[in-house]
Amino acid sequence: MRTTSLKFYDFELAAIDAAAKKEGISRSAFIRRACGNELVALA
Repeated sequence: MRTTSLKFYDFELAAIDAAAKKEGISRSAFIRRACGNELVALA
């Protein structure tokens, strides 16, 4: 797995963190899943 850097507004990061906590996963896992879902939707 490779590392990348992203920038989020504070309110976006707070929402991501809250959603990840609700799902019981890390912030990184939540973002990877969200990106994966978007890529599948485009296919």
